[in-house]
Amino acid sequence: MKGLDLLELPEAASLMRRYDRKYLCAEADLEFLWEALDHSHCYVEVNGQRETLYTNDYFDNPELAFYHAHRTGRLRRNKFRLRTYQSNQRSFWELKQKHPRGYQIKVRTALQPGEATDNQRANQAYVDLLAQGLEAGQHRVAGLQALVPNTLQRSLRIEYQRQTLFNPVNGERLTVDRALKATDGDRRLDFGSLVLLELKQARRERHLLDLWSLQGRVQEGSFSKYFQCKRLIMLQTLPERPRAFIRWPQSAAPTITLNNLHEC
Repeated sequence: MKGLDLLELPEAASLMRRYDRKYLCAEADLEFLWEALDHSHCYVEVNGQRETLYTNDYFDNPELAFYHAHRTGRLRRNKFRLRTYQSNQRSFWELKQKHPRGYQIKVRTALQPGEATDNQRANQAYVDLLAQGLEAGQHRVAGLQALVPNTLQRSLRIEYQRQTLFNPVNGERLTVDRALKATDGDRRLDFGSLVLLELKQARRERHLLDLWSLQGRVQEGSFSKYFQCKRLIMLQTLPERPRAFIRWPQSAAPTITLNNLHEC
């Protein structure tokens, strides 16, 4: 599979308005994926690297409004984070909104050199991104009125290694995330060999992964990194509550460990 530098991607490839689908598999299955997509896709490279570490710091209010919007199945919901790309040391405040019709919209703003990343700056960045208006009616979304300046705080840090594949014919991107880890205070969640595939398209189109899902080679389903990681940590630290149920693909069989960072 040939490489394509990030700067060579067309502007439309950013897919700031898109449809997302997610699939789970094991690292051992990736070799078949590379082989199957070898002639239709290319690697996206940043500074000559095909894989880079992503760090996402998710923010929420003390009542976890973003988390509970996902838990209760709210059709229109938001996520807010600070994302850092280790390959070029660039960071962005990012706001994502899930629309009732199934697509997602993302807006973001780059951090300036020396800019603070504390809770106060996060709240201002959130307000600024809301002001850009992802779509009409954004400010009237139920459940978001409580998120006013100075209420957002760091809720969860997630790190993973990402590779991005690009299809120059239809502009779709396929991201491959592995070595997924989450940190919540002094707790860490490690997903072992699990791999998360995210298909990002301007409009819904059939894909090889749909066939593989029917064949049981990958498992299609909803997997919000923030929601699932936060939920697993919360459930395992509150033993009186039932454990989360996630349908893992048979080929992955991941071992999820929850460790106290002071003991690692």
